[in-house]
Amino acid sequence: AKALDPSLLKALQSQNADQVKAAEAGLRFASDLVDAQLYLPGQAQPSNDRAAPLNFSALDLITRAERGTHPAPEAYKIGQRWLVYSVAALKASADSQSGGTLLLVFDLQRLLQSFSAWHPETGELRLTQSVLGSPEQVLDQRGTAAADES
Repeated sequence: AKALDPSLLKALQSQNADQVKAAEAGLRFASDLVDAQLYLPGQAQPSNDRAAPLNFSALDLITRAERGTHPAPEAYKIGQRWLVYSVAALKASADSQSGGTLLLVFDLQRLLQSFSAWHPETGELRLTQSVLGSPEQVLDQRGTAAADES
């Protein structure tokens, strides 16, 4: 929904670094994000100087969004925590080409807080991901699987 905000595309297209930084800061503050990043098409480059580094996997998410796909969010382990990267194309209208991309990054713990009251006897809850055919990776696991009663 944030990608539909016309002020983001306007700030990005202004190519004014202060406007872009202000738009990113507003998103981070309002949405309790680790980072928010705006990029013109083809301008994203790997970088470690942000709160959420732009690694090659995140760069691939951005490239896919620029090409018109809607990539699913992906989690990457950065230091000792898992960060979830989600990207969307910024468009002037639903049928127009991408004018840029919006990358939102939040700590996986924010999502997992919803399950803080999970009781082990309820069953097993596993949050996994498999990115582009990679082996399944367990991001979080709670409770225990019920024994098969057959």
